[in-house]
Amino acid sequence: MSLFKERKFAKPLPKFLPNLALQGNQVQVYELEISKLNADKRHGIPIPNSAYENELDINRAVLLQTLRKKYFVNAKYRGEIDWDIMAIAETLCVLPIARNIIVKLRVSSKKYTDKLHDKEGYYYNLRTCLPAMNPNSKKYYLDSLVDTFYQMIRDGLDIQDISEQLVYKATTYFGLVRSDGRYSITAEDMQTTVHSAVVRNLPPSLTLDEHKVDREVDTVHTIIANAMSGVDSAMQIINRNKRPYKWRYDSESGGWKTFKQPFKPKKYARRIYNELKLISSRYMSWRLGQALRYLPSIQESIFDTPTDSKVNDLSKTDEDLDIPQMVMPKFIDKKLDNKIRKDTERNYKHAIDYLSDRGGVHGKAKHHRFKGIKPIVEALRKLTVSQGEYGVKPRQVHRIITDRKVFKRRKHVAGGSLMIDCSGSMGFSSDDVKEIVNLLPASKIAGYVGYGSSIGDDYDGDIRHIAQDGRMDIESIHSLQEYGANSIDYDALKWLAKQEEPRIWVSDMQVVGVNSEQEHRNSSTLSKDRVEEIMRFVALNNIIPINEIADVKEFARQYSKFVS
Repeated sequence: MSLFKERKFAKPLPKFLPNLALQGNQVQVYELEISKLNADKRHGIPIPNSAYENELDINRAVLLQTLRKKYFVNAKYRGEIDWDIMAIAETLCVLPIARNIIVKLRVSSKKYTDKLHDKEGYYYNLRTCLPAMNPNSKKYYLDSLVDTFYQMIRDGLDIQDISEQLVYKATTYFGLVRSDGRYSITAEDMQTTVHSAVVRNLPPSLTLDEHKVDREVDTVHTIIANAMSGVDSAMQIINRNKRPYKWRYDSESGGWKTFKQPFKPKKYARRIYNELKLISSRYMSWRLGQALRYLPSIQESIFDTPTDSKVNDLSKTDEDLDIPQMVMPKFIDKKLDNKIRKDTERNYKHAIDYLSDRGGVHGKAKHHRFKGIKPIVEALRKLTVSQGEYGVKPRQVHRIITDRKVFKRRKHVAGGSLMIDCSGSMGFSSDDVKEIVNLLPASKIAGYVGYGSSIGDDYDGDIRHIAQDGRMDIESIHSLQEYGANSIDYDALKWLAKQEEPRIWVSDMQVVGVNSEQEHRNSSTLSKDRVEEIMRFVALNNIIPINEIADVKEFARQYSKFVS
């Protein structure tokens, strides 16, 4: 027996690679396809082209793409799909499942070493489950993004095209990597990289003025940072829904308890896609139009762009259009009146002055039948006709021998009609609808959304009835969140014009149509005359545009008080 212990070599760290037996009960070999967002082969697992920091980040990328292959191998979507953006959306959807695997692996690795068992916020922000990109690659992609921005200005592209391409490139560059701040890069490195790229694209005459250069860099920094808004919104959706719970009755304890439900990635794929593809680029065009006004290079017209470009015409204003004026109701107070007027004027000016003219036409809407099966008790109670002992003509004579209430009394309840634009981030929920119906029991509420690409009988969007006569259709609210375009604003407003006043259009007034020359009629900005046609129609039919949900509720509250 020796007096000395033999040296034992430390156990190697475990590899964070998943099990590649994805589907079925047969052995299948899966191949990794490097520098791909979508696999070319049926049994290929695509690995995005990113220079990761270390081997653990590579394994994490393989884990995410393997889970994506498992859950979305047979996924099908309606309409025309940009599969590069859908690949990012599907990957973000599997983050909650990848989080559970990473946490288990880190706990099990504790017996080998304590180097990997740190306190990262896997349960709070799922972005930490994404692999990290090395700093040099981050700076390269950011530099390329600034070059692309200035090249599009030199080519004379309009604001809508610049915003769409900028958001697309930013999403594909930084959508699948971990970010310490915006764009996976520290604020100091981002500022330095943007400054270098901006100075390289400006002529020497402008770089001599340091004040103008600083203003140019700050504005471009804001534009580039806002281009990531789609990924930020998508991550917020995933973080909010990463732990689904449901109330159930527990027979053992005799009370109601919350039980954790399995996360279903397929449930959120289309919604995440809309955030990345449609909503972000649409709102980015408005932000870009505002930011370009402060660029010294645009103000001094140093780029030789066509005269009809919207970028060069930002400082010009069109003549006042012959639009009839709307009449605001007398029952709302001065504060709400001024708020609605101010928002409407701002949104109207943006729709007329800043949206690009691609010659789009009005889309065709598909009307869905109202299936209101859920009663709203308080609203139904207000709609019920009451009985009384006094009146003009007795209707219930048989009650003379019981309670003597032979006269019917008709209640005066608030009504009106609402049309909700569900293409943007309005965020109308069933609770909001229920609150409005309780205030306006006799109201009709509907919503509309565009597909983004025409489907089935050449329809470009849906109009669904949400509430009517004290009843609500919750399924319509969920169905209106499946898409993210406009396309059918005019048809929706035609329906609203036939309903009872006051007529409320819950929208930011950024109307969009479809391209009639394409086979599937993709979404496209309307020609200027058709935008004016919609605005004139709104004014002629006294339709009140309201942008914020809080203002809609306050409007309903004041109207119900006025009627009662």
